[in-house]
Amino acid sequence: MSPPSSFVIDVVETGYRLGGDEDAWLDRVLERLEPELERGLGTFAIAHQFAGERLVLDRFVGRSCPEPVLRFVRAMYENVEAETARAMCSTAGNLRAFSEFVRYLPAAERGAYVEVLAKVGIGDAAIVGYPDGDGGWLTFAAATEKPIRTFPKQRTTWSRMCAHLATAWRLRRRLGTPRTAIEAVVARDGRVLHAEGAALARTQRERLAEGAKAIDKATGGLRRRDPEAALELWRGLVSGRWSLIDRADAGDATVLIAHQNDPATPDPRGLSPRERAIADLVITGASNKHIAYTLGLGHATVAAHLQRALRKLGLHNRLELIRLGALADASVREADVGDAAIRVAVLDQSRRSESVLPLTEAESEVAQLVRDGLSNVEIGRHRGTAERTVANQLASIFDKLGVGSRSELVLALSRST
Repeated sequence: MSPPSSFVIDVVETGYRLGGDEDAWLDRVLERLEPELERGLGTFAIAHQFAGERLVLDRFVGRSCPEPVLRFVRAMYENVEAETARAMCSTAGNLRAFSEFVRYLPAAERGAYVEVLAKVGIGDAAIVGYPDGDGGWLTFAAATEKPIRTFPKQRTTWSRMCAHLATAWRLRRRLGTPRTAIEAVVARDGRVLHAEGAALARTQRERLAEGAKAIDKATGGLRRRDPEAALELWRGLVSGRWSLIDRADAGDATVLIAHQNDPATPDPRGLSPRERAIADLVITGASNKHIAYTLGLGHATVAAHLQRALRKLGLHNRLELIRLGALADASVREADVGDAAIRVAVLDQSRRSESVLPLTEAESEVAQLVRDGLSNVEIGRHRGTAERTVANQLASIFDKLGVGSRSELVLALSRST
């Protein structure tokens, strides 16, 4: 008899059940998310990509939705403004209220959204999304009649669940292609029953064994005693390469199949696939700890790859990388270099002073100096104030904007200008 389940492990297990078509997979995940996500007007699963400034809808599934709400939400995603789409996809895995996203938009645009939502009876929505590692995003949302508020502890749990769901979605979409090659079979007690390719290396076999034992522990009694610890144990990737998926063998015992499932977004700037995967997550505000969790890598490995990516991009720190990725007015143009045509990102920072954030003049200046990469000590010297004063101002800024780190602050500033 299986142990009593917990919500978070139930969700992750459901994600890694890959049977059926893509809409069926999205519907199963939504059904499992409903106890914590549903707010009275239905839930939605949206898979989309960006084509330049335009959001392209790949899949849209709704559950328990009034028909007018279902039609409206689909139409909104099909016609969403570019700035709003970027704001909604700027923070990986952070469960947010729609009202928290639109407050960074110009007042006229924010008012237009509130007005049109009210016409179909929507007061707010909970939204959480995650990059799928193949250039797209997977988003889950729930509409509600009343304004809602989210909290930091919720965001930590949801970010980890969504990391798993995006990993599972990437594997689901790649099934049947060489990019999901099976390279190992591992028993839940850690015995490697078969290995080939990269999995033949002793170090990788050991990591696969550790990953299998972690999944076995997470899905056992720990899921009931301490679901957060169980979620911490279970990683979506091993060594940034393999996802371990349940499969029953001939004797009805369950083994784990190691499918190749590493993120593989092409990069024209010379970044390796792993450097690109890490850079993509940094741009969404993810910490090194969360990136290590998502990709199944060690913290030191993430830090080393990030430093190499920064050097290749000619950047000094992660805040510069976030600014590069989050600037709302980035455009891509063709440029001829010799006989080759390359794509060049042209960044317009001229709107920097047009912030619509609810900050005092002093707080706005401190926030902009954080955006420029200055430490609290350096900001104090620049403004002629004590370091403690800067720390207090920064705490007030974090509270007003609902952010928890300098990286998230840079994202908020980028969305607001």
